[in-house]
Amino acid sequence: METARNRIVPLIARAIRRCGYEAASMSVLSAETKLGRSSLYHYFPGGKEDMAMAVLDLAERFVRDDLMAKLVAPDTPRNQVEKFLGKLKEYYEGGTVGCLYGVLSLHDCPVHVGYRVAALTQDWIAALAEYLKSRGDRSARANAERIVRHIQGGLVVSLATRDPRQFEAALNDLRPILSGRDA
Repeated sequence: METARNRIVPLIARAIRRCGYEAASMSVLSAETKLGRSSLYHYFPGGKEDMAMAVLDLAERFVRDDLMAKLVAPDTPRNQVEKFLGKLKEYYEGGTVGCLYGVLSLHDCPVHVGYRVAALTQDWIAALAEYLKSRGDRSARANAERIVRHIQGGLVVSLATRDPRQFEAALNDLRPILSGRDA
């Protein structure tokens, strides 16, 4: 059952992805969610730190239940890869919106938020490595790390240059790695 709190977490996530943790002020978050500050504090008594942790919960579910599920769903390996890349493109809005992990690992976040981001990033790499290993990749861990570097680097270059084609190019670079043709 979806609660009011669960409905506003994606709105908070989008504001943090667009603005960064510090710049996503309570005023910005209030405008994004269309809730007053008192309502935001009602749902998140710990303020922005609680919001950041709720956003990371959402990101964790996305990576596990949506993104990685594309790679293991019954289908041809090629279709699995294409669905995975399509989901990345959709989630990052073609390379025009930053990554929560990237935004929340910056220096202006509380330390425990950064530790959670580190753990979630390692979990994502491990899940990718497990997928690659199941496909016979003998360098699964190294290639999983390469995949995450390509995604994050492609986002940074795309956002810095305001050229979403950079993100598209990074995703295209992932096809041979994900399909095992670049092991």
